[in-house]
Amino acid sequence: MAALFTLNGKRNRIIRHKCPDKKRAMFLPRFVGNKYHTYENAIYDFLGQISPGYNGGYWEFYSLSNGGFYMSLSKKGFLEIEQPSNNYKGTMSADAASIAANLYILGHFAITVHEKWFSRSFHRLRDYAIQHPEASEILRLID
Repeated sequence: MAALFTLNGKRNRIIRHKCPDKKRAMFLPRFVGNKYHTYENAIYDFLGQISPGYNGGYWEFYSLSNGGFYMSLSKKGFLEIEQPSNNYKGTMSADAASIAANLYILGHFAITVHEKWFSRSFHRLRDYAIQHPEASEILRLID
């Protein structure tokens, strides 16, 4: 899946690249440093809170050509999502729900950890998310 972003006045595609299995162990440390265990568990916990049907699963790791990244639940079909804090209720693909979960946790880390890197990562993933077929649902969930 590709999205468009602007760099030096030109529109460019944001391409996602799946992390090869042999590089999975270093993927999150590369992007979130020594907070990788906390980040990973926060993603799992958040998706479990907003999706009663989520009970774990295999996650793929994706880097983005704009410097961003995200973890995506590898599951066919859709998840029921409910976020009481903003009255969101809907259905999303596992990929869209995963993007939303990553955005939510990156935003939380940006506020609590006070490292600019998390804010930049949030915006890079958001740039990718706005071109997703389910962009409106992703943005409504994280609003």
